Amino acid sequence: MRGDRDSVTIEGLAVSAGKARLSARGRVGLAPASPFDLEVEGGVDLADLDGGEARRPLSGTGRLRLAVAGTREAPRLSGTLALDGVRGTAE
Repeated sequence: MRGDRDSVTIEGLAVSAGKARLSARGRVGLAPASPFDLEVEGGVDLADLDGGEARRPLSGTGRLRLAVAGTREAPRLSGTLALDGVRGTAE
């Protein structure tokens, strides 16, 4: 990671916990007119999520792909959120 007062460049940030992961790379604009060029990807096994006090188990996976462009004043977000094989109960 490197940057200055106008922007920060992220080169291969990766975070994981259990089967969950999140990665990011690109440029984050800090100044109001400084541009973004950021890609974020992530995935999670829904069985790893806490079911709360009711302990309602979940199954399946979730995947996220997000692109951030524009500026702080006029951001542009695009991406996908995919859920596969999701099962669980709700009351």
